[in-house]
Amino acid sequence: DGECGFLADVGDDAAIAEYLAHLLDDADLYARMGRAARERVLQHFDLRVSVEKIERIFDKSIQQAHLGA
Repeated sequence: DGECGFLADVGDDAAIAEYLAHLLDDADLYARMGRAARERVLQHFDLRVSVEKIERIFDKSIQQAHLGA
């Protein structure tokens, strides 16, 4: 998306090479994208957040099981 990284079609080596060259030429963009990507990973893939989401799923499943029993 240009914020956390670039998307290229599978097998589009030319696009990947272009994106890499662009990042190598623009240190500020490289740094901004790196920070944004790190923040995205921390927000969406943090262990505590993932565990909380799984706990909510389990809690909902348990509640539904009790209602159906």
